[in-house]
Amino acid sequence: MVSPDAARHRICRPVDLAGRRSSMIKVTLLGRVGSDPVLRATKTGKTVANFSVADNQKEAGEQKTTWYSVSCWDAKAEIAEKIVRKGDLVYVEGVPSVSSWTDKQGVARSEISISCRFLQVEKQKKDGASQEPVGSTQSANINDDIDIPF
Repeated sequence: MVSPDAARHRICRPVDLAGRRSSMIKVTLLGRVGSDPVLRATKTGKTVANFSVADNQKEAGEQKTTWYSVSCWDAKAEIAEKIVRKGDLVYVEGVPSVSSWTDKQGVARSEISISCRFLQVEKQKKDGASQEPVGSTQSANINDDIDIPF
């Protein structure tokens, strides 16, 4: 039983972990798209759209940008390729992974990738002002939890 004091400070609803077989890390990202999505097919025939998202933070008076690679799969990939454009503000929920490699100059590199489960897009007007979001009066939502009818 949870004490009344603890219940008062709870910031999310309790989760039943008994049925879980593995762990899952989920991240949320809000940022500007740095490149239009590139749509391609994998060797196994899956469709994927990749694009970059910038997270700008101010640290010690300096602007710091962290870039994330976002991958949308299958039906979400095709939708993202049609509606996401450089400069759009996006909200992404997904599962993170980190890739590390050494480039041709011998420099160690790493990349944070997000496998997208949910994507919300706010379109950007050519003059830089925000315009009516795509798809509804709220936003263009691509959600893993619903079946897309096409």
